Amino acid sequence: MKGLIWNCKTVAWKNGEKLYKKKNNCLLVYICCESGDKGKQIKQTVRRIIQLNNKRYNKNKVIIFPFAHLSNNIMPGHHAKEIMLNISEMLQRTSSVSVMDFNVSKEVKIHLLPENKDVSYFSY
Repeated sequence: MKGLIWNCKTVAWKNGEKLYKKKNNCLLVYICCESGDKGKQIKQTVRRIIQLNNKRYNKNKVIIFPFAHLSNNIMPGHHAKEIMLNISEMLQRTSSVSVMDFNVSKEVKIHLLPENKDVSYFSY
């Protein structure tokens, strides 16, 4: 599992013809599920997001962005979707969580905060 965690001022997105959804002061987490990812990688990813949020960002909103472009060894979509929902459920214990749709074109507008510490990469 690979991902990027972004500390964002604003994230707005829409899928297809749907209306924009918008969140302010949130974390945007790009997640790529790879073949072989299981419970261990899920727990490590959730732990990393929570630890980083508690240590640096203190945001109460998390947006999960399924993003297959971080690997050439991606998991089939239906399994990856289950993992994303599992991650979402675990994060909902500490944050309000939104999950962007799977396997659809997305239009995303991101207003990032300017410091280097506002982005973090993980790989498990």
